[in-house]
Amino acid sequence: MNSNTLLAGLLLVGAIIFIFEEELTAIKEKSQQNFHEVPEDAAKLENSDSDVTVRTDIVRKFESEGKYGLVDSSGIVIVSPKYEKITQFYEGELAIVTYNYEENGVTKQRQGLVNKKGEEVVTPNKFNIKYIPEIKLFKISHHHYRENKQLTSLYSIDEGLLDDAVFQKIEKFNDGFAVVYENGKYGLIDSKGKIILPTVYKRVFEPSDGLITAWTEDETLFFNLDGSIAIPAMAHLAMPFKHGVSVARSKWSSSSRSYNALMDKTGKLLTDYIFNKVEFFQHSEDSPVLAFTSVKREVHTGVIDLKGNWVIEPQFRDIELDRDGFYKVTHFFFLKDEDRMTKRFKYIADQEGKLYAEIGVKNPSEEKPEAIGLIGIIDSSRNIIAEPIYDDVRPFSHDLITIKKNGRWGVVNNRNEVVVEPIFDRLEIPFNDLAFVLKGKHWGVYDFKKARLVTEAKYEEIKPVSSKVMKGKVGGKWESISL
Repeated sequence: MNSNTLLAGLLLVGAIIFIFEEELTAIKEKSQQNFHEVPEDAAKLENSDSDVTVRTDIVRKFESEGKYGLVDSSGIVIVSPKYEKITQFYEGELAIVTYNYEENGVTKQRQGLVNKKGEEVVTPNKFNIKYIPEIKLFKISHHHYRENKQLTSLYSIDEGLLDDAVFQKIEKFNDGFAVVYENGKYGLIDSKGKIILPTVYKRVFEPSDGLITAWTEDETLFFNLDGSIAIPAMAHLAMPFKHGVSVARSKWSSSSRSYNALMDKTGKLLTDYIFNKVEFFQHSEDSPVLAFTSVKREVHTGVIDLKGNWVIEPQFRDIELDRDGFYKVTHFFFLKDEDRMTKRFKYIADQEGKLYAEIGVKNPSEEKPEAIGLIGIIDSSRNIIAEPIYDDVRPFSHDLITIKKNGRWGVVNNRNEVVVEPIFDRLEIPFNDLAFVLKGKHWGVYDFKKARLVTEAKYEEIKPVSSKVMKGKVGGKWESISL
């Protein structure tokens, strides 16, 4: 072989190596991208007899003709495209795969689990698989055909299927525990799948205040988090503890009437069975925990503390938490005319139960019932404009507020400054700068800017036509009033 032939051969080999390296680089780059077609050259390596080692440290999914498979960082196909979906590898170990198949002309979808080697550690014949990151477990739903019921189980990356954690239903995990259901009964498991309470109870609640509450048909038991008894069985139903207090229901309660007491963690009742529904709340992290409730057989609601003492006496038909230490409250009243609907008077109450009319909120035009008591004024930012010193408050606008004091009507502004002295029997505001005022049995017109009556109070009735023209009735006849 002469030197020219040798040189030509070396150049040819170098070209082949260069071309091969270029193609291999292209295959790697293409296979490292998600949702791309399978490189044909890479596909040939699957299940080949080559000594190439599969890289399981970096595995990516790829797409071809609507199906997904797995390929490693070297471009080697681990699983050919056959799945409808492949999720991420949870904890870097297992991915959820979705598989479609035809049965009697119907497309069905099932799910399974694969590892980075492409092995199906859970065959894709399950209804639903969901990863729960808080406890690092997979929740698997499937149908048990022999028993003809749906089952839910837990699967651990390290331990595989948790044999004890197979139930008809596993509810959401909270703080490491989940309520489970089997054959009409409830129990509790922890995040390792360990049974804390067996499925023998009518109702089991997730842990609250460090205790687990379970009901039988007619008793309540409280357990510690390890399943040991905390409070022995009691012959009435009691709700889970919140803020160190449980609401215990009397055995004389019914579906229509509920008689409740407050109970501490020793099982001792703090009150008699005197309350209806008890709803705990807290204004802020720094404020005490209180509860909305009403007295049995009564419809009015108030506020109690955790010992059952009244903070606000039960006087409202409806009460709800507002903000900044205030409540939204409603008084319901039936009008004397039986054909008229019930009227609702809405106010803002402070933590002492004092009532305020909110600027911008209008109440019914009918006279406020005396039972409501004195009213103050508050704005939408919960700034108190006036303490409860008025018999009634009717905000007309942001700047004008009709008030009643000592049985007489007047007007104040949003700083509680007097615009019209409360000396009139009635007062109505048709426009921002005028008011119709009643003295005795006759009406007149009051001008806010002039701070006086601009007509004599002589009209039996009065009504607006425009901001400058009114009509007044005198001696049964209407006449025009020009201002």
